[in-house]
Amino acid sequence: MNIFLRRAQAYIAYRLQSFRTEISSKRISKLDADYDHAAIARELKRQIRVVQPSGTRKKANVLFLPKAGHTEDIMACFGQSSAYGLYALDRRLVKAVFEKLLPITIDDNNYKVEDEAINTRKDALRKLWKRILPSLVGETRIDAVFSGNFSYAAEQELAGACSELGIPFIAIHKECLKTDLLKKFYEDVYRTRKNAFQGAKSLVYNNAERDIQVGSGCVRPDQIEVVGMPRLDALHLARRVLEKKDRISRARPLALLFSFNSKSGLPSTGRKCIGFEKLSSDLEQLNMPNLVRNVHRRFVDLAREHGDVDFVIKAKGNADSDNVLRECLAGQQFPPNLTVVSSGDPMDLLVRCSVACGINSTALIEAIALKKPVVTFAFDEAADQRIKDYCLDLDGVAEVAASVDELGEMLLRHVRSAPETRLHQGFSERELEVLDYYVGNTDGLAGARVRESLDALLRG
Repeated sequence: MNIFLRRAQAYIAYRLQSFRTEISSKRISKLDADYDHAAIARELKRQIRVVQPSGTRKKANVLFLPKAGHTEDIMACFGQSSAYGLYALDRRLVKAVFEKLLPITIDDNNYKVEDEAINTRKDALRKLWKRILPSLVGETRIDAVFSGNFSYAAEQELAGACSELGIPFIAIHKECLKTDLLKKFYEDVYRTRKNAFQGAKSLVYNNAERDIQVGSGCVRPDQIEVVGMPRLDALHLARRVLEKKDRISRARPLALLFSFNSKSGLPSTGRKCIGFEKLSSDLEQLNMPNLVRNVHRRFVDLAREHGDVDFVIKAKGNADSDNVLRECLAGQQFPPNLTVVSSGDPMDLLVRCSVACGINSTALIEAIALKKPVVTFAFDEAADQRIKDYCLDLDGVAEVAASVDELGEMLLRHVRSAPETRLHQGFSERELEVLDYYVGNTDGLAGARVRESLDALLRG
């Protein structure tokens, strides 16, 4: 089947599913939480998608709440094994139930509040989930529920209800890039703003995140395991396949920019209420608007100047990402060799690219796992030591552009070089150190560690 036809079909299926989710969310919003729990359960049950039916040697049926990164983690853990059935429930529907009882002021970074009325509503929400869940999981016989973060506000009482009903609620916590300064910042955020984890296990990528969750008191030591980033397993496998080839064929070189915003990797509470709360003035001042603008515009200029090279901007597809592209690239005429990709797994782009660039992004670590050249930035605001202290330490594994012109020179040098040169060198000690520190996966076996953790929970 033509690749464009497959993409069109996938997009249509996505839009149809999104439309159905929106309709269900509106229906749920009109139902009474006290009296219509059966109707809410029916609405949710209608929207559960079978991603992978379990085989004859079934170990468990897993319900997960899709989100970029988390979906890829789940598929890396269970997608290749018929012993696990996979079912998906759109997170927007879980949020719709949450919003029936709790106000917008209660969010991921403002859940721990001393407000009797709010906490009474939390109890009511957990009781509602306890009434919904037996019907919801009954037909599919769900054995465990997976989330992408231990502290998503909309899922807190769902986790509590699962635990009270004996259903393991497991977080594969995907927010993992913490420098030493960010560790201090987020340990305080966790301690003062987040609820104690009500689920069974928090599975984290690295020791830094484990230390934050345990140190803040949000997660008990017996509730947490370091498993590594599961979705990196596929990249390790892809690298090994490429290593066996005598020559890597590529019709056209490709430069890949992972789009970022002015607060990427910097302290932020991510509150939902715009203007509701600010950090201390010294933290609020940490921004990178000039870097954002100059990097994106230089990338477009390079595409315009070098028509024999493909240039791809990988955006996150959220509001912040859309704003960056709108503000930086407004009025610009895109050349035909420049593409903006706003959704989906970046693995295919990483495999195809000649070089990847960005700042404070997990995708750069993924590129390192593929032995791809990586370029990051130390100009404009990123040259300020106050910003540098919050940036990922990629010394020895990435090139650092000291100016926007040097960025262009580095990217062009890599797109003109032989792709197999780095690939057959193997990992350096420093590359292994970076992979272990940030994503806890140097062996491609993180998915196996997640399965072992789930199997142990189900055995009791």
